[in-house]
Amino acid sequence: IGFFLHPALQGKGIMREALIAIIPHLFATYGMDALTADVDPRNDASIGLLTSLDFVETHRAERTIQLRGEWCDSVYCALDRKDWSAAQD
Repeated sequence: IGFFLHPALQGKGIMREALIAIIPHLFATYGMDALTADVDPRNDASIGLLTSLDFVETHRAERTIQLRGEWCDSVYCALDRKDWSAAQD
């Protein structure tokens, strides 16, 4: 998964609410064993959000996406279905 949110809407809990709704849907509907998220390593808020939802950093890569003419790196985080289920109990 990856997400972008307009700056005027950031910091209001919208993405947390969206992820809390979509994560169980993805696990239940598609039978996925894990989800992977891709986040810009400079985006502390998104990394914090993913961490709070039990995503764990798995690796990093350089120059993975170009935004507004600038190459950006990625931090990849994973959430196993069993970890999500245990956290919801």
